[in-house]
Amino acid sequence: MRPVFSKGELVIDAATGRVHRVQLRLTIGGVAIELTTTYTADERLGLWLPAHFRERYEEGMRPPGSARTQ
Repeated sequence: MRPVFSKGELVIDAATGRVHRVQLRLTIGGVAIELTTTYTADERLGLWLPAHFRERYEEGMRPPGSARTQ
């Protein structure tokens, strides 16, 4: 197993510290991966919870016939 270097972005409300969105980007074996989670308030529970999770995988520079999954 080798280290996998990644980069990401957090969108945080400075006033409350609440996380609104997290995005992680990394490449493993020529496959670019992007994972994004968005959060929203659940009024019934009184908590901020994941509302949407998106995965995106892209192989290489997308030559004809390459795979792309979203």
